[in-house]
Amino acid sequence: MSKIIYIILICFLCNKVHAQWEIQDISPQGCLSEIEFTSKLKGYIVGTETIGTTDNGGDTWVWDLSMNGSFRIIDFINPDTALVCCFPDLGQDVMITYDGGNTWELPDLYVSVETEDMELVPNGNIFLTVGTAFDGSYIFGTADFYSYTTSVLIISPSIPPFDIDFLTNDIGLVCGRLEAAEGTSVFKTVDGGDNWYTNESMNGPVYEMSFPSLNIGYGIGDESRVWKTIDGGESWNMLPFDFGGYEVIDGNLILNNVYFFNDTIGYLEVGYIYPDFTEGIFIYRTNDGGFSWYQTNVNHDEFDGINSIWCTSADTCYAIGCFEVYKTLNGGSIDTATSVINKNELIDFNISPNPASDFINFHSSKNIHIENINSYNLYGQAIKIEFDESGFADIEELNPGIYFTVVKTTSGTQVKKWVKK
Repeated sequence: MSKIIYIILICFLCNKVHAQWEIQDISPQGCLSEIEFTSKLKGYIVGTETIGTTDNGGDTWVWDLSMNGSFRIIDFINPDTALVCCFPDLGQDVMITYDGGNTWELPDLYVSVETEDMELVPNGNIFLTVGTAFDGSYIFGTADFYSYTTSVLIISPSIPPFDIDFLTNDIGLVCGRLEAAEGTSVFKTVDGGDNWYTNESMNGPVYEMSFPSLNIGYGIGDESRVWKTIDGGESWNMLPFDFGGYEVIDGNLILNNVYFFNDTIGYLEVGYIYPDFTEGIFIYRTNDGGFSWYQTNVNHDEFDGINSIWCTSADTCYAIGCFEVYKTLNGGSIDTATSVINKNELIDFNISPNPASDFINFHSSKNIHIENINSYNLYGQAIKIEFDESGFADIEELNPGIYFTVVKTTSGTQVKKWVKK
């Protein structure tokens, strides 16, 4: 009998370990909007009429229901100082904490605007993106933790910018459906928000951006692809991965909630509308800077997407749906696969030698039908590599670095990483 119980316990623990994303808690009221951690153990969640906190890495959450408001943004600049936004019941745009969320203060300044996004900068400046289709896109700048207004800038005659991110006190970016003369979707400041500019290469992200470092950033636009920058947003390239053969603009593939933990590891919500009009929503992960993505596993039969995601390490991550709080200890499924295959079939091909100096060889199984082969550098820029009929390609003129070869077949798309010495 004891042996049977032991076997059952082992099976239960194995299932828990390999279940990937597990529900840790449920919102006591209202829809959850954003999650952020200030350490490996201390985390915060904001939602409708609730602010949740954890001191033990998400094992348990304490929910404060005393302050009513449609909280959907939380932004920390250090473990003690943060703002939440927007529209608390008392008529203020924001609340600010200086003691890690133990108490919240209402600043004196009140700006009666419908804020799309808000960013707290380390020096205490706060920027709001607001506007309407009639009045244009505005950025409101405030100083000294929302004490006084410093600027009101019209950056474009369009609807509000959707996302604003400051990388330093001086460098910030904003994206949206910005009807600039250059036809671009991204504006940038390098002087703390006093002036914003764009150029013809600053096009791509419209709805979201995620900058894990000063130069590397990712974004989501109107296309069914992920965008990437390697120069701090001065130019953007569309990454080639097609999530199983979808067109560049395809209404049956919906990408949301891009988040990158570092320059290479990131997550994305991917929604599919299938030919029979059923839908599927999944959390995808990349380990190679967005060149390939794979589906992770969520242990919830009624999973309907995420609103926010945050990682405290490469493997320990948190995601929130409207009511659920999820956690994974293994990256949602640590997988060496580098592709999404339409029929769950493995595309058998290889690049050798790897690392290479003067040439590479492409080897594939004889039973796959290749539609096209393209190669890219680490930053998403296409490079010209021509494979002959034997699979040989001369790379002598390439600069040393990391490259990716993307193979599209009738079964799907797969990526191989290789190095030029």
